[in-house]
Amino acid sequence: MSGTPTEITHAYWLAPGLGCVFLHKDWSEEGLPPIVPASNGLRLKNLRPAPEDFIGRFCGYYQRGDGTVVFCQEAERHPQTDFECTPVRVAGSFNDWGRDGTEDDWILEPRETEDGRLLWERAVPLERLGEEEAQYRFVSSEWHWLRPLDCAPNLVCDDAGITNYHFNARRSQDHAFFFNVDGGRGMDGKHYLTCRRPQDHRDVLIVPGLSFYDLSTDLPLGARIERKKTVFRVFAPRARKVWIELVGTPDAKTGKRHSMSLLDDQLTWEVRLWGNHHGGYYYLIVEGENDGITTAFEGDRRLLDPWALATAGPYGPGIVVDTGRLPRREPVASFHPPHPRDLVILEGHVRDLTAHAPIALPDEQRDGFRGLQKWLETDGNYVQELGVNALELQPVHQFDSATREEYHWGYMATNFFSPCCHYAGDPAKASQIEEFRDLVAACHRMGLAVIIDVVYNHVGEPPFLAFIDKQYYFHVEDDGELTNWSGTGNTLRAESAMSRRLIIESLIHFIETYDVDGFRFDLAELLSLEALKEIEDALKSVKETIILIAEPWSFRGNIAWELRNTGFSFWNDGFREFVPSYLRGEGDAGGLSYFMKGCLDHLSAWPSQSINYVESHDDRCWIDKITENPEHNGSDPTEADIHRTHLLVAILMCSIGTPMLSAGQDFLRSKGGRNNTYLEGEVNALDYGRLERFAASHSYFKQWIAFRNSDWGALLRLSDRPSDNYVRLFPVDGVSAAALMFNADRSRGNAQLLFGINPHPDPVTVPLNDFEPDRWLEVAGRESFNFHGLRNGRLKKGECRLELGPLDCGLWMRE
Repeated sequence: MSGTPTEITHAYWLAPGLGCVFLHKDWSEEGLPPIVPASNGLRLKNLRPAPEDFIGRFCGYYQRGDGTVVFCQEAERHPQTDFECTPVRVAGSFNDWGRDGTEDDWILEPRETEDGRLLWERAVPLERLGEEEAQYRFVSSEWHWLRPLDCAPNLVCDDAGITNYHFNARRSQDHAFFFNVDGGRGMDGKHYLTCRRPQDHRDVLIVPGLSFYDLSTDLPLGARIERKKTVFRVFAPRARKVWIELVGTPDAKTGKRHSMSLLDDQLTWEVRLWGNHHGGYYYLIVEGENDGITTAFEGDRRLLDPWALATAGPYGPGIVVDTGRLPRREPVASFHPPHPRDLVILEGHVRDLTAHAPIALPDEQRDGFRGLQKWLETDGNYVQELGVNALELQPVHQFDSATREEYHWGYMATNFFSPCCHYAGDPAKASQIEEFRDLVAACHRMGLAVIIDVVYNHVGEPPFLAFIDKQYYFHVEDDGELTNWSGTGNTLRAESAMSRRLIIESLIHFIETYDVDGFRFDLAELLSLEALKEIEDALKSVKETIILIAEPWSFRGNIAWELRNTGFSFWNDGFREFVPSYLRGEGDAGGLSYFMKGCLDHLSAWPSQSINYVESHDDRCWIDKITENPEHNGSDPTEADIHRTHLLVAILMCSIGTPMLSAGQDFLRSKGGRNNTYLEGEVNALDYGRLERFAASHSYFKQWIAFRNSDWGALLRLSDRPSDNYVRLFPVDGVSAAALMFNADRSRGNAQLLFGINPHPDPVTVPLNDFEPDRWLEVAGRESFNFHGLRNGRLKKGECRLELGPLDCGLWMRE
């Protein structure tokens, strides 16, 4: 092990005027280590050992003088885990990762620290570890692994790419020291520390770390009207100067600057201007010293305020909004959001739905909120006719397209409070506020819940938050580049206190101002399970019925299973990949049963947690994905393509879980084989001519949705977890065709459903062993659905078998 006791490995800013330095090994000599500034303008005072509780909170362990190792966790940083009901224990290379049969020896117990906080600990003798260095994590009794703190200084990745804590017996709390700055904040400059000893002389940049990301303010931010004054505030903990620039028009090149004052917390800047500036335009300007890695100040750059309630353009200026002047609205009295078990979701884009809508609309309305509102208010409109009860809109937050004419899916947000100005009739007057409110109200009047797709894992270009404090708001590589776990150029640091506040307050704003019913979180894994749970708790305290959906993966990992301890549903990519494979004859009956049971055997904690889908905005359309035509072009689908599509909706609507369709899927929407069409408006726009061309398929989808919403569909729309015998599988030897019986255990009364499917090009016979053949009524086949019954004799009651033709399906009911 190389390195000497006075070699500095890390130096961190924790708060204004406070820092922490880590040495390579424990300091064992008399006095204090000879740590000094290596840059002009910085003076240190009060160098002292860091408290053991502090080290334990951020390193996951500390060592006592007697050699005892104390493993530590703060429960408040893991709100998804109940440390009392599901005990948390240490698991590492020293105990076979919690599987050596000594689990009880490693359970954490609470201890109240001097500051009144709880620290959960487990003390063990050093010899119990059997090694001087080890990797470890913390895990609950339900085998939910707690994510190590991203800011911990002792993280390592194992061979599988999993991040763990690293224990080193030569680094107890005696290798860490606090220091104060003698005069000034310190962290607003570029400063280095070094050691006086020549052999250890190495200048180490002091960077933000550890409790730095807990720094926050409770003050209202953005532009707020307070007692006849307009108050502007911004949280910029390392800035040296901050201004508000008021401009007379959205395109003004110059304006009037007002210097902001740093408040007593040394983190927040404020200026109070006389009068109510409602409707006025403004920018932020933030100046500071750049260190080449953790900061990106540009003192001449105008910034869109991340807390602006409206914006006149994608890059600003922000618009001052006096919320007291907004027209008072009452929620649509007749509307109550569907229970999660009853949801049938349609995903769509504002412009895709309206671009070719067969109604007369002015050009300035057709591509925005007002156009979609009018389309949905038209009798017999597509969404209403389809029969879904929830509309999931792709992002409506302000995104970074430079002009209104540019089409974009919207997954590059520049502001989280303002509805997109490109969808507004008069964005200079913040008309997007009233227009989006009107759209949501129109949806509610027709019985539609509104879910919006939100993107908090990264931001668009330019990343305005980076010019306020780069490392506080973003994950940053050692060379200063923004970490790109999102695949879009940056990754928001959701562990930072003000990042979470920004996320939560913007979501609450959309609930309270616009009355939205739910949110789907893009690449939610990057936000972390801990952040998602905090978001859930905050939103449910405002709207108990809020619908929460996570896209549980990212380029970094997948948290679908961990979501069991939350109230989030999740997009089920396993369902998405299995069903098209199954319908090409490549799957198996066991897999079909697993997914049609809502993945309750493993992933799902409750019946509606799995969002079952096979098509979304991402990747190819369903018909392009499964078509027999070359180059994935489903524009002119084959007969087999249509048959497989009918089998798809039968599976989707007859599965436990929450069904989701993509707009146009019911009339075989095709993008001509194109894969990633996030900038191609004409390709994505719904061609309602196909609604007439494939009217039979559209009608078939409608009938299955009506069944799903019916009393019979209640056997699939479950509130509580059913028994293991609720669904019974009838497989066929040698092929993947099968039948499934729902309510086989009669735990939901006497009514039962029997669903049969054959994904193969040849007919099959499904044996129904130990089957009660009486009183079954066939209501659905591959081409039709009729609650009064179909008479084709495919269910051979006397012989207890089911006859299915090529690419065939059926549904039978029994009271």
